[in-house]
Amino acid sequence: MSGSGMQNISHLSTKYKIKKMGEEDVSGILKLENSNPLYFLYCPPKPCRETVLNDLKALPEGKSLEDKFYIGFFENDRLIAIMDFILSFPEEDTIFIGLFMMDSKESGKGKGSAIITEALTTWKSEGYKKVRLAYMKGNMQSRNFWRKCGFTETGVEKENEHGIAVIMEKML
Repeated sequence: MSGSGMQNISHLSTKYKIKKMGEEDVSGILKLENSNPLYFLYCPPKPCRETVLNDLKALPEGKSLEDKFYIGFFENDRLIAIMDFILSFPEEDTIFIGLFMMDSKESGKGKGSAIITEALTTWKSEGYKKVRLAYMKGNMQSRNFWRKCGFTETGVEKENEHGIAVIMEKML
C-alpha cells in the first residue's frame, strides 16, 4: 500500500482497457446507467447529467480526490462497466467500492465477476487486506452478485438518503 494511491489503474484488468472517467464521459456513463433501471429502483434518483457529475466527485469525509477512482472498463472502445472506489477507506488497509455497474447487455456473461476478481487480486498485491461495499436492502440482484464474488454481510446496516445500505466485506 503506497501512500501515493494507485500508480497504474491499467493493472486492474488484463482483458479490458481502463480509463479514469471525467466530465467528458458523462454521456457514456449515463447510457450505461440507464441500461440498469433495477439498480435505480433501490437507489434513486434516476440517473441524469447532474447525478453523474456529483458521483464523479462524491467523497466521504476526510478523503480527497487523489484517493478516489471513478473508472470505466472498455471492450473494443465500448464502455461495458464502471467502478467507483476509494483507497484506504474506512480504514487504511481497506478499499471501498462505492459503485460497480455493468452495461446490462453484458450482464450474465461472467464479465463482472471477472473484473471484480482481477481488481481484488491487484488490490491484495498492493497490500490491501479488505474490500468493503454496500448494496441497497431488497436489491437481491446486487446481493447475489456480491455473494458470488465472495463478499459476506457484516451484520451492519446503515440508513442513508436512498434507504438502508447493507454493508458487505471480503478479506483479501
